[in-house]
Amino acid sequence: MGTGKKVTRRYKVYVLAMLCCAGASISWLWSMHRPWLPAGTLISLIAVTILSESLAVRLPKGGSTSLAFASDFAAVVLTGGVPAALVAVAGAVTWEEIREHKSPWIMMFNVSQAVVCSAAAVAVLQILGVEPIAISWPNLVVTPHIAASWALSALAFEATNLLAVTVGISLAYDMPVGQVVRVQRLPIVLFNILVLAPLGVLLALVALKGRWLTGLVLAVPFMLERRVLHAYVRLYESFTETLRLLVSALESKDTYTKGHSERVAKLARAVSVQIGLNSEQVELAERAALLHDLGKITVSSSVLKSSARLGPVELAEIRQHPAIGARLVSQIEFLRDAAPVIAAHHEKMDGSGYPEGLAGDKIPLLARILACVDAYDAMTSTRPYREALSPQVALEEIQRSAGTHLDPRVVEAFCQVIQSFGDEGTDG
Repeated sequence: MGTGKKVTRRYKVYVLAMLCCAGASISWLWSMHRPWLPAGTLISLIAVTILSESLAVRLPKGGSTSLAFASDFAAVVLTGGVPAALVAVAGAVTWEEIREHKSPWIMMFNVSQAVVCSAAAVAVLQILGVEPIAISWPNLVVTPHIAASWALSALAFEATNLLAVTVGISLAYDMPVGQVVRVQRLPIVLFNILVLAPLGVLLALVALKGRWLTGLVLAVPFMLERRVLHAYVRLYESFTETLRLLVSALESKDTYTKGHSERVAKLARAVSVQIGLNSEQVELAERAALLHDLGKITVSSSVLKSSARLGPVELAEIRQHPAIGARLVSQIEFLRDAAPVIAAHHEKMDGSGYPEGLAGDKIPLLARILACVDAYDAMTSTRPYREALSPQVALEEIQRSAGTHLDPRVVEAFCQVIQSFGDEGTDG
């Protein structure tokens, strides 16, 4: 979850409930009287978890991914007791998150859900009658039943994590659950189950036998995966820069809108951070804002540059640009998640917007943010049909529109952003 300057009361209640669940999980794991790992083994697994999280790769669409699940799952199959929870907790909060002053509520949530996820994975093995490797070794025989049980245990860990995080984000930021689910990284969940879980089992065997030199060999696929992710990030960054150049080239045809998308993207990012959205949502808001007017590529120049009042035909043409832009973007895998935001950025809270006439929470939150910052930049820019309004007058108009055209919560955050910008402005 993101840095979040503010979280809702409902989220705080949810975190307290998660802490209670974590406490109950620890009590249950303790009552199982499973064997503790040798201190050196436990410390090694904790160190691997911390190192993996510190080497997490930041993904281009926000968020990050690490290889810590392998050591987390190694502790689950190895001991199936309290040590499994301790290893998972070791990676729940990183130094970077502490430096960024992440909300204590979010850090408490991360710790509690790590414990609950470990307990869920252990519970599956308990129900299926699979003993921890530390107990069954050296007579361990990996039967199809045991292999399938390990897979279901990994699935339980990931499913619990996905459910807990989805509900948490929804409550923290007042986002519909469906919208949160759409931005969850399901491919990473599959990667953890199909790749990192088996590596976790091998890591457990290495830890049990104390053959850490063999562990260096197991580190090779970890390093290869990290290099692939870095290559993916570099490719995506190059792709994004190409898009920025494309948007700049399109805007250069119209001196009235030159720089508009970059300014709107900067404001959208700032407002998303002010509201407290997670890093993935912040990146998505910026990306959608950068491309929000892409659909105008199909609108005739005479309509875009007209200084006269537009007639019904011209209005119908220009009101198609959100849907057209969304269709264009949805055909590009890297940008597909921005399509719903682009499609709805001219919708209004009272349902009087276009193209679908959506109202209230039916409008995606990021589209509500984009609507606000887009309106402000449009009002403070000179257009063929009018001169630019002063920032103060435009801000007053934004405030008057709260509750009718614009989301009051977004307007409040926007006003705080404009105040924090001060004389800096939104250029650059």
